[in-house]
Amino acid sequence: MLLKKLKIAGLSAVVLGGMMISQADAQTVTNTASKDKNQGTFDPYQDSNGNGTTTGADTASATFSFETASDLAVTKTVSAGPYYNDSTYTYTITVTNNGPSADPGVLVTDTLPEGMSIVGTPSATSGTPSTGTSGTRETVSWAPTGGLANGATETLTIEFKTVSNTVGTQSNDAFVDGDNVDNVAANDSNRVSYTVTPSSDVHLTKAVADLNGGNYQTGDTIEYTITISTVGPDSSSNQLITDVLPSEVTLLAAGDAENPASNLNGNQSTQSKGNGTLTVTPGTNTFTWAGSVGYLGSSSTSDVITVKVYAVINP
Repeated sequence: MLLKKLKIAGLSAVVLGGMMISQADAQTVTNTASKDKNQGTFDPYQDSNGNGTTTGADTASATFSFETASDLAVTKTVSAGPYYNDSTYTYTITVTNNGPSADPGVLVTDTLPEGMSIVGTPSATSGTPSTGTSGTRETVSWAPTGGLANGATETLTIEFKTVSNTVGTQSNDAFVDGDNVDNVAANDSNRVSYTVTPSSDVHLTKAVADLNGGNYQTGDTIEYTITISTVGPDSSSNQLITDVLPSEVTLLAAGDAENPASNLNGNQSTQSKGNGTLTVTPGTNTFTWAGSVGYLGSSSTSDVITVKVYAVINP
């Protein structure tokens, strides 16, 4: 449930579940001074005894109106990084009443950045935070129980994670409002910024088969099949896959599973493969693949790089 605070014609109001609860900001004070007609020199012109003509007042009043003031301040922090997609972090929001008066209607609001999702239920040192949405962004509203006394502090904790391939600098603001007049606007909001960097869970598989059939024997040609893919949450760039074949075999060729004729032999160096380059180091039984693996939102749409490596079993 989203709480909303309104200010209308000198009144503060909190809308809670459709019900408006209001409190006047301004209070009027009248102070009256009067003279005692039984003290001092007789005053024939007292306006209270019915004699003579009233030429002056025997009482005098002064009236003024004042507003209750509180300096509410909010601060916000985020748990330590580094920050990656699909990982969970924590916002901590602290609100303080610097006085001079108690404020019974404190309200803290926070709208998470696009691509951020609340994990579980936010918690607070008092009161019950509520969650909602504003367009495609998730929101939190929180009213500490009873507001805040002068000098009091309360804390709100929000666990969240980054989703939807959100990368780059993210900024998030927390706001505080109250029933009282707040003459220090500079600390009524606080921003925290951090940078989300891409992350990718790269998967490798490797299988071996004897192309001569039957049991593996010296002199047989074997085929290694290596697949490279990612399950996200982001595409993977600048990956380096290295394979050093065991000394019991000798590298014959390596290359494209779909185009064996273009395979590199043990004396050749590089070949384009997928979004990268396959390299064979002559005379070392070593090959590498360096490049990127795309991720388009699900493992079924990931790029899958397949490399075939051929070797002979040494006598």
